[in-house]
Amino acid sequence: MHNRFLAQAFAGRSETTHRLLATLVTWGAYLFLGGVPMLILIAAYTANDEAAMANLEKGGLDLNALNLPAFPTFLTLMASFVIGMAALLAGIKLIQKRSFKTLITGFARVRWGRMALALGIWMALAGIGALVTELLSPGSIVLNPNTDDFFIFIVPALILIPIQSAWEEMAIRGQLLQNFSRRFAMPLIPLLLTSAIFALLHIMNNEVSEYGFLPMMFYYFSFGFFLGMFTLMDEGLEIAMGIHIGNNLFAFVFLTYPGAALETPSVFSTTQVNGLSDLGMFYASIVIVTMIFFGRKTRNYRALWANEPINPYS
Repeated sequence: MHNRFLAQAFAGRSETTHRLLATLVTWGAYLFLGGVPMLILIAAYTANDEAAMANLEKGGLDLNALNLPAFPTFLTLMASFVIGMAALLAGIKLIQKRSFKTLITGFARVRWGRMALALGIWMALAGIGALVTELLSPGSIVLNPNTDDFFIFIVPALILIPIQSAWEEMAIRGQLLQNFSRRFAMPLIPLLLTSAIFALLHIMNNEVSEYGFLPMMFYYFSFGFFLGMFTLMDEGLEIAMGIHIGNNLFAFVFLTYPGAALETPSVFSTTQVNGLSDLGMFYASIVIVTMIFFGRKTRNYRALWANEPINPYS
């Protein structure tokens, strides 16, 4: 079979040199330039804080432990993704001379309705999961006492979190997945590689130290794997982007938890995390989404291991 999304790797200047240079620009800007705003913030707020300086000297990277102000911390963290998105755009448009749309879908137009549907379904499932948690453990979900700044955060969050989620999808399951597909005939191999990269991208998150390296890496890998699976099966990023944005918005706006990557003034907060039950609800949500969008259409599932690389631009 021929996967229209993976075929977009042939768009524009698709020679190895151009693809590699565009990828280096994207990731170089994110990894090196993206961290500059946070370094400036840390320097500004810890220069006269002996405890914070001692933490940094020991190699501590826990932003919450540095007692940085929440709103500037949020903005500087999101700045890295804004910089990454600008670099991604520049690499695709200026170096590869290809349409930005080709990183999102294999179809003639981006399917915004499909993306919005996936976002809504995932947020609804997350809400149901939270309700089940409260029913099984009454009192585990409470009103967040730190909601005074909610209205300061909400507008920037509604703008920046979609950019952050979209960058991760387009850079990993767009740019890298398409590039790897030029080297590996079986889509499962690029899927596994990009899922591992997605997990490693989150290795510095506070959740890793809070809940353990292996459990969190397994979760991040699984999340990346299923988003990549949906990308291959649907021949576009729309479902993956919708789920990713919905997942992050729900955690930011509605329900935060102990040890979150960024403590936010969400409406509710959970007082305990049950890894096993949370993982069970996660997999149940994946099954539900799969059934809603794909049902028993065997052609979609074949996309995980079968692809005939065809250059539609030749």
